[in-house]
Amino acid sequence: MISGIHDLKETSMGDYKPIMAEGKRSFMAAALRLSRTSRSISAIGIRELAREAGLNPNTFYKHFDNMSDLGLTLIATLDESLRQPMRRLRQQAAGVAMAEVKEMVLISDFLALAVRRAERVNSETVRLLFDFVEQNPDAISLVMRELHGASPAMRAALRAFVAASTADMAEDLRNLQLVPLLEDKRIDGIAALISQQMLALALDYLEQPDQRAAIREQAQVYIRTLMIGTLAQQEIDTAVMMMLLDLYRKLPITACPGSSPPAALGGGHHPGAA
Repeated sequence: MISGIHDLKETSMGDYKPIMAEGKRSFMAAALRLSRTSRSISAIGIRELAREAGLNPNTFYKHFDNMSDLGLTLIATLDESLRQPMRRLRQQAAGVAMAEVKEMVLISDFLALAVRRAERVNSETVRLLFDFVEQNPDAISLVMRELHGASPAMRAALRAFVAASTADMAEDLRNLQLVPLLEDKRIDGIAALISQQMLALALDYLEQPDQRAAIREQAQVYIRTLMIGTLAQQEIDTAVMMMLLDLYRKLPITACPGSSPPAALGGGHHPGAA
């Protein structure tokens, strides 16, 4: 059980949430610093962690049961520090794009307008995303390293976090009508692929500062290609389905073995015939 939270502060919603104890925050910040480059949090020793935090090792157990417990606490903070800000960035990007395409009302092709708007959102989202990554390197490193780390509990918690973030993205794509012609299952698939790729590129972005411009461009091209490709595939699937239905309608109707032939083909006695 995690302890060490004493006070309460009022939130913007009028309720109250705990204020984290200073020592607890110090241990968590120290764990992020030590794990940034290569190690899993569960591999850090408590004495090393306390030395980095500038605290007595014995005080660690006032706040956490073990290092895995500390890691789970860090993951729990990602909803506020990472998931919610990323959702606001998407909505901000959509707002910018909508303002820019509102002058395009003369475009008669709805598909062209939708693609143009999605492209603008793509560009703005990528810019805001990597600005955020640059400003929050510890949180991004935590997700990527512990997602494949040694602790089963932390892996499960991070998988749940990524799944929730992916669901947020799919919901935003639908609500903001960024891909209005796509079926829900295709939107869910796009969101999952984008989440996986952006996490991988985010770590590359942090570890390869000399390649940051190229990584931003790579992210934008990936999203653009995925969205347009998925839309095109749906159009192809629809066209194929319509072609098959047309062929089906043109097939000759044949009687099943053992059944009476249709009246139009002759044979049999018609009621009322002379």
